Formats: sequence, C-alpha cells, structure tokens
Amino acid sequence: MITAIENAIVERLKSGLGRMVQEVKCYGGELDSENWARAIGRVPAVWVAYGGAKVSTKNLAHARYEQSATFAVMCATRSLRSEQAGRQGGASMREVGSNTLIYAVLRLLSGQRLDGRLNSFGLIPKNVRIILKNAYISNGALSVVSIEFNANWPFEALEDGRYPELVTDPDDPDYIFSQYGAQQSATDADFNTMTALILDENTGAQIDTNLDMKDNQNES
Repeated sequence: MITAIENAIVERLKSGLGRMVQEVKCYGGELDSENWARAIGRVPAVWVAYGGAKVSTKNLAHARYEQSATFAVMCATRSLRSEQAGRQGGASMREVGSNTLIYAVLRLLSGQRLDGRLNSFGLIPKNVRIILKNAYISNGALSVVSIEFNANWPFEALEDGRYPELVTDPDDPDYIFSQYGAQQSATDADFNTMTALILDENTGAQIDTNLDMKDNQNES
C-alpha cells in the first residue's frame, strides 16, 4: 500500500503541475549533500517520500487496525538572483518560486483519496517546513520545502496461526508472499451450503432447512 500511495501521489502531481516543474518522482536521495550539484540541475522539482506511520486498533475482536502515515512532498527550487526570487519566482515562467509550488501541491493533494486507497478524509495536510534554505552550489542556490500529509487506511490481521493465502494476481498486496516462496495457507473453501434448525418456541415445532448456495448462484 505504501508504494501504491507514493506512486499515486507522483502521478497526480505529474499531471497537475504540468510545466511548473522539470520532474516529479519518488525521493531517491537527492538531498544528500553529495547529490546537491546533480539535483540543482533538475529543479524546479518535486520528490515524494514515505515518512513513517502510527498503527492504531479499530476493532480488536475482529483484528482490524488502521495505519496513519505521513507522506512528504518536497518542493525544490533554484534561485539565480535572490532569496526573494527563490520564494516568489522570477520574471521567466521557468523561474517557479517555492510559494507557487506550495500552493499548487496543497491544492492538488488535499482531501484526495487516491482512487479509494485512503479513508474518507483523504490526504490531510499537516505541516509545511523549510528543510534546505539557499544551499549555494555553482551559480545558484538550492532551497527545499517539505509539505507533509497524513494518510489513513485500514487493514486486517491474519487469523491466529494462518499465513497469507496463495495469490496469482501481481496487483494483490499479498502477491509478494507467492513471489518470494514464503509459507502460505490453503484457501478457505467457498460457502456453498448451510444447514439450520428452525424452532417455534410456542408450539415446539421444528423445521430442518438446507440451503444450497451453489444452486442459487447458478440460477442468478
């Protein structure tokens, strides 16, 4: 799910930001000091990263939990002239300022459920932080602002003693267990029949019932 959310954020920003930026991608170490010189050549840019999560219990009896995660959208800009130009942009459309990117990212992502992956609140904006300010490199200054979003989604634990079942769909999150040859449990049998005893408390009459779900499915 984490990877799917990261990629969904990247794809939405790619479409939504258009020519405001040169690249939108998952974070790949661009802010390590040894990579600054290479990174400054690709700004304005946006990098997306997972920032950790808290897990809370929603229903202990049914083994239902919720992950509350932080995703950081890092907006990198380059100023050739002044700190003000780096924040507010320059005369050219290519000189996009950090203020513009902050507004655009908040506008594009706030409240988005990312095709139903998140709960009804969607991406919740939490913080905007300056993480790099005017790091002077060659003939420009690199600045980076991080916009943090909270994302929540539910998940269920496995039954006690069970492993994930065998799946063949690469898009299923549990496919990784099949892919790497991990221990797996047999698939539960389909619910096809139900036998019940109906008792009338007033008369003591009893009626045996046998419901065949397979026949009902065939009829539909």
